[in-house]
Amino acid sequence: MSLATLYNSLPGLEDASNAFKDRDVMFAKLAPLLAAYQLQFGVCLVHAHCALEEGEAMVANGTISRPVRGGPQYPERWLADGTPYEFNQEPTKAPPVELIRDFHAIVGKDTTLGLFYENNPPDGKVWLEYTRGRENIVELVDKDTLPNHFETGWIPGTDGPLKMTCSMVCVGTEEDHVKVHQTVDGN
Repeated sequence: MSLATLYNSLPGLEDASNAFKDRDVMFAKLAPLLAAYQLQFGVCLVHAHCALEEGEAMVANGTISRPVRGGPQYPERWLADGTPYEFNQEPTKAPPVELIRDFHAIVGKDTTLGLFYENNPPDGKVWLEYTRGRENIVELVDKDTLPNHFETGWIPGTDGPLKMTCSMVCVGTEEDHVKVHQTVDGN
């Protein structure tokens, strides 16, 4: 299966969020696992931002991800089985085989959860993602000033008892998200 076919098969934001059940139970299992890897990886809600054409990959350059062909592409988001689906132009670290094995054992094979490479926000902040055309843009905002949103990324907190804290959200309604994210070349 090509990367574009894989990416285009990912669920929309609201479908992915609705499919993520028993969050507290899942987070209780995942927090100690991820903490054991020195907070290098977090849990993400796997969803597509736009439709890709064959030969394209969703690649971040700074705070903007967009479909690109060629160029440096280092994985930064992985499905539960370790398959990369979003990339960065800057080098990243791959999750260790043991982390993928243990993560997959916890979340199962039919899941909307994946792993992401560290992008831990400072205390009191969260990464806010939104879409313009085929670009997915992230910016740091105060946690206390968030508009309506879906939580899309979590990292282990540093307080005891260890629990997951939200590190990324996506704004906009599902209608906006799908209409904007699933359009290729404005069609």
